[in-house]
Formats: sequence, structure tokens, C-alpha cells
Amino acid sequence: MQDSQDIIWAGTNGRGVMSVNPETDEVEFYEPNQNGPKSLTSEIIYSLLEAGNGTFWVGTGGSGICKFNRREKSFLSYTRRSHGLTNDMVLGMQEDKRGNLWISTCYGLSKFAPFAETFTNYNQTDGLQGNSFNERASFRSSSGMLFFGGSQGLSYFYPDSIVNDSYTGRVVITDLKIFNKQVEIGEKIQGDVVLEQSITSTKNLVLSYKYNFSLDFSILNTVAPSKVQYKYRLVGFDDDWNMTDATKRSATYTNLAGGDYVFEVTATNNDGVWSDEITQLKITIVPPFWKTTWFYSLLILVFGMGIYIYIKYREHFFKEENAKLEKMVAERTFEIEKQKSKLELQSDLLSRSNEELSKSNRMIRDSISYAKRIQDAILPPIDVLHEYMPNAFVLFKPRDVVSGDFYWFMEKEGKMYVAAVDCTGHGVPGAFMSMIGATLLQQITYKRLRTPAEILDRLNVGVRSALNQKENASPDSQEDGMDATLCLIDKETKTIEIAAANHISFYIYDDIIQSIEGDMASVGGSITSEAGSGYTNHKFVYKPGARLYMFSDGFQDQFGGTENKKFLGTNFKKLLFDSRNLSMNDQCALLDKTFEDWKGNRKQIDDVLVLGIQLD
Repeated sequence: MQDSQDIIWAGTNGRGVMSVNPETDEVEFYEPNQNGPKSLTSEIIYSLLEAGNGTFWVGTGGSGICKFNRREKSFLSYTRRSHGLTNDMVLGMQEDKRGNLWISTCYGLSKFAPFAETFTNYNQTDGLQGNSFNERASFRSSSGMLFFGGSQGLSYFYPDSIVNDSYTGRVVITDLKIFNKQVEIGEKIQGDVVLEQSITSTKNLVLSYKYNFSLDFSILNTVAPSKVQYKYRLVGFDDDWNMTDATKRSATYTNLAGGDYVFEVTATNNDGVWSDEITQLKITIVPPFWKTTWFYSLLILVFGMGIYIYIKYREHFFKEENAKLEKMVAERTFEIEKQKSKLELQSDLLSRSNEELSKSNRMIRDSISYAKRIQDAILPPIDVLHEYMPNAFVLFKPRDVVSGDFYWFMEKEGKMYVAAVDCTGHGVPGAFMSMIGATLLQQITYKRLRTPAEILDRLNVGVRSALNQKENASPDSQEDGMDATLCLIDKETKTIEIAAANHISFYIYDDIIQSIEGDMASVGGSITSEAGSGYTNHKFVYKPGARLYMFSDGFQDQFGGTENKKFLGTNFKKLLFDSRNLSMNDQCALLDKTFEDWKGNRKQIDDVLVLGIQLD
């Protein structure tokens, strides 16, 4: 087709939309781009339309309709799932005199009002020849009559002659199921009565975090129930409305974090008019005690007090021992010159002192071992990651007994958060920072789904607040912080969102390794993002079989080899790329062996953390 600007447009069956400028012979292709959120959504195009106001519309073969922004050369999509289009296979488009788009699909006819961004759907029950239409079989006459050809004949009509039903019924919640079993009034589940009256009359619902539950709903007093569209959301959990139809009048939620939520649901009538009345149900999820804020606070307090008391005891003990030893040496110096036998007494005293020192060292080791048990308890088990991503590994090698590096992951809303964090310091100080980071990450993601950039920004605020890193604070308090990479993996949409603070990660696909650069600002510390300024959020569609690696700098900075030099980032990147065809378990074993061979008998200088994920 040729538009009002004399540009020639053509839809293809594999390369999206093509445009040709006859004056310049310039040819341009618009194709889907996994790294471009505003790109065309499908490679297959069935229909094109320029509206009377100059807006250009593209009908895709499976991804709904797209509105083209000529100035920015970007696309905005409208689909069945997100907006209520009858079906995403768009076979034809026509514009009526009022500027509405009439869209034929393989499952009925939709009227789209561009200004309101609403769809009204029609099918065979409304008088159409059938629910399935043919490709490009549409026409608008000079009188404004619209024609659409389908598998069972021809449908034609004047759009202004169609009057929609304005009556909308009320949606009621009809059933509550826990573990896919209907809950009866007064029934005890795990010792608790969930429903004291019918779910329809219930206004407040209290459920355990252990429950997987579903809410069924239905509209009252409608003429054609099969044409009704529903939308629902759980406020405090869902960011947007979830669209569904009469075939699936149910909402299911699993693994909700503790807190207060509100379930909301509404519906259209048979002509697609949305009801102004929203049915609400307040839901309280009771969390396990070990995921409550007071428990984390108590754990940190007990650990901190223990370390503080022990440090003070050790300082006092060594001070007294040094004073005793200095006094003893001063008193015995003259006698040693006179009498050799008294050397035996001094030796005995030194031996007892060494015994006390050995006892003190044992106490230090025991305390650090206890700190390791606490840190291990805070780190999430690798099985949680394997449930969502079976092909993943964690190479975790603390320099000391406890580590300043830590990994963290959590499944939420069917998606997986994964983080690799490098804290300031090693040993007990680093472990302190890692517990602060892990606790803050748990609190930030407690109630709702957030982007990795939002989480890092809130983590920065939390760390600076916890460490009192203000403009007038002491210089020592400004040095502590952490570098981090955080990603959000959605297997349903095959997308990754990733943000990083002074970190880099690698993405390998189709024998290509790509670096994902983070922001230079750390979380907390002297070089950091100002609170609320935000980190960069990268989002892209991943390819099945691709691999993602997040890591600290411990592997790269290790001295070793024949010349006692650092391993370096270039060698680490090459090692990951050269071993990309190994299984994830074999690759992890290779990384571990390579590190130990390189280090040899030398001391490990830093904590080592490498987290690898094969994306399915």
C-alpha cells in the first residue's frame, strides 16, 4: 500500500514490515528486536492500514495490532492478553467513519476505539457468518458499509447501526479452593477454620503462607455469558490487571509472601462494556516466623552482640597478659643474668601463656565457625534455584571461614530473582556486610515484584541508612559498601531484566559472548549512587540454551601461575567462552580446578563467587 506521504509499505512473511521511499529509493525493514521493548512484535504481517488521522496500524500474525510512531520509529502493541483483543491473529483491518478500527481474526471480530484504547468483541452469536475470517478479505464501501469475508460466507454491516448493550452485571466470588480442593464452611485445614461463612459473603480472608489457593468468580444477570471478559488483580502482588474470558473464571496464587493484599475482579457485559463496580476481597497472608522482620533483626542483634563481646574480651585478655608478661620479664631479667636455673621458670611461665593463647585461638576459631553456620543458614539453598533453573551452578570459595561475597535468589510470582554480591572486606567484617545485604534484599522484595534497578536503588538506600553513611558521618563509615549484579528471569516470556552496581556479567548465545556493563556506582560506600537516583535496568529476550554468568572479582584478581601474576578478566572471559559446550556441572568443576591449579600453594587473596545459569 502507499500512504499519504507517498511511502510504499508491504507486510512480509518473515521479515516484518518493509517501507520504500520512491523519491530516494531508500528501503527500510522493521523487524522484532529482543532488546527493543518498542520494536515490532512479529515477523509475520497480514494487514496494514493508514487511519484517517495519519496513524499507521500493523496487523500481525500472532501478536495483535501495533501502532507505528513515525517520528520515533517505534511500535506500541495491543493484544488479547493485555487489552482484550478477541484473538492475536489479525487477518484484516478497516476504519469506520468515527475513527474506530474493525479487526477480523480467526476467532471473531473486534471493534477498537483508539482514543479510549478499548475493544468490543463480536462472534457468531451476534450474527456474524462465523468466528473464523480469511486473510485480507475486508473492504469499506463509499457509503461506509464494512465487508468481511470468512470461512462460512460474508458479513457486512453499517457500524453506526450497531447499538451496544449498556447493562453490566455484578461479579461475585463463588468458590475458594486450597490445594485444588473446595473449602467448605467451618472446614478445618491444617487445624484452622478458613471460612466461617460463604466465600460470597466473606469480606476478610486470613490464609497461611503454606496455602496454594484459587478464587473462582462469575458475573450475575448477563445475556450471553460466553462473551463476557473478566479482569482481576491482587493489589500488593500484581502490577497490572490480568485478562481472562468465560472459559477460565479463576485466579490462582502460590508462594505469596506474608502481608496484606486485596483481590479485585470486574467484568464486561456481552457487548464488551466494562462494569464500574469492582468486587473486592481483603486477604491476609500469615508468614512463617523465620521470614518476619523481627526474627531477622533478632538474629543480626544476637550475632553482633556476640562478636562485640568476644572482641572486647579478647582485647582485655591480651592486654592483661601483655602487662603480666612485661612485669614478669622485668622482674626476672636480673635473676636470669645471675642464675641460669631461673630460665626454666621463665620457660614454664611462657609455656602456660602459650597454652592460654592457644585456648584463646580456639575460642576465636569456634566463634568464627559459629558465624559461618549463621551465614550458611542465611544463604538460600541451591535447590531453590534448581527448582526454577535446573541447569545452574554456584562456585563459592570464601578466602576465610566466612565470606564477604554472597549469592541470593528468590522465586516470586513464577519468576526468579538471582543476585551475586561482593561486599567490602573479608572474614567476619565481610560476613557482617553480607548479612545486612541479604536481609535488606529479603525485605525489599517482601511484598511486591520490583525491577532489578529499583531493588538496587532501595538496597543502596538501606545500606547507607544501616551504616549511617551521611555527609557529616565519620570517614570510616563511608568506606563500607558492596558491588552487586541482580537479575530477574521470566521463563514464561523468555525475558531477563538485569542491573548492576560496579559489576559486569557475561551472556553467551549462538557462539557469541556479550558483556553486560553495570553502573559505576557501588551500593553504599564512598563511590555510590545518590539515594533515589536509580540504576540502569537492562531488559531483553533470551534465547533458549543461552548462558548467563554473574561473579565477583576474586577469581580474576588471584595471583598465581609461573610468573605469580593475576589471572585477569580477559582470561576469565575466555575460559567461560571456551567451556561453553560443557554441561553446567562440568563447567563448574573446570572453573574450580583451573582456580586451584593457578593458585597452587599461594594464599587465596579474596573471596571467590561465580554463578552460572543455562536459560531454558
